[in-house]
Amino acid sequence: MAQNQAMQLAADLFLRMMSGLLDVFGGDVLNGVVFLAILRANVHHLPAWALSEYTAADGVFLDSERRPISVLRIADSLGLSYETVRRRVNQLVADGYCVRVGRNGVVVSAEIVRRADFLALGAECRTAVRALVRDAHRSSILEDIAS
Repeated sequence: MAQNQAMQLAADLFLRMMSGLLDVFGGDVLNGVVFLAILRANVHHLPAWALSEYTAADGVFLDSERRPISVLRIADSLGLSYETVRRRVNQLVADGYCVRVGRNGVVVSAEIVRRADFLALGAECRTAVRALVRDAHRSSILEDIAS
């Protein structure tokens, strides 16, 4: 029973977040997924316990702390072909969603993360996560996990 509830809650979270990505990327899910992979990889090296040291007052990671990621690493992390990801990254760069850092790869800058559409997406994600936590507390999922 708890497994079915967990799957339902996870599906709800995923669909809410995908809806926000579709809005930002004009219905192109794959561009949204590649963008998120770049965004996450740029700051993945930072320790979770010290994130406040690496962010500005608004909580956005500093550009100086972001590390570029190569197209090959993005493709490997997503299980997609290099050529598919290369085309998508080129489109994201052309559309201003990320920038190339020499031959080292691409980065999503703090300026991009601070855009109104991404701030709205972030707010939607926080709302969706809060709903997931609330619904998990209301159900027996957390009790089943603890036992």
